[in-house]
Amino acid sequence: MSVSNGSNESFNHSETRENSSNEGSSVQSSECDSPANTKNLADISFDALIRRRNRYIANFKYDKAKEVDALINLKKTTDYQTHLQNVEDYLSQKIDEFFEQFNENCEQIQKNFEYIEFEARKNWDEVFVNMKAKHINDLTELEKMRAYEDVYKPNSLNVRNH
Repeated sequence: MSVSNGSNESFNHSETRENSSNEGSSVQSSECDSPANTKNLADISFDALIRRRNRYIANFKYDKAKEVDALINLKKTTDYQTHLQNVEDYLSQKIDEFFEQFNENCEQIQKNFEYIEFEARKNWDEVFVNMKAKHINDLTELEKMRAYEDVYKPNSLNVRNH
């Protein structure tokens, strides 16, 4: 079916349908139909894909627009999953770091507790040794005083000697 557009050029609808159905398998824009602009659509940004879809719609290439729209939806899902995986990896890494830090903190607290306990026991041991030495000195002084009294008070009754 041919349609004349006022000039001597004719527009063939059947050729356009065949071209659009053949081009439907490769999701590329009119820009990408040229060999210089063959680019993987997975590498194209969302904005470029949306502009491309709008251009297809403006040129009445609805099949291509539908394919680009499907690619946009796929890319959104893939990007969502990629971001979700990145967040999961980040959180997993942070949880591992926090768990490791927690274990280090627990070990440090245990070491501090053991050090404080050791210092307290050492201090109490020193106090005990000092009190024992003082007690021995006090007993020695007491015995010396008794002996002194026994020696210098001859008139008093010495119960020990009898």
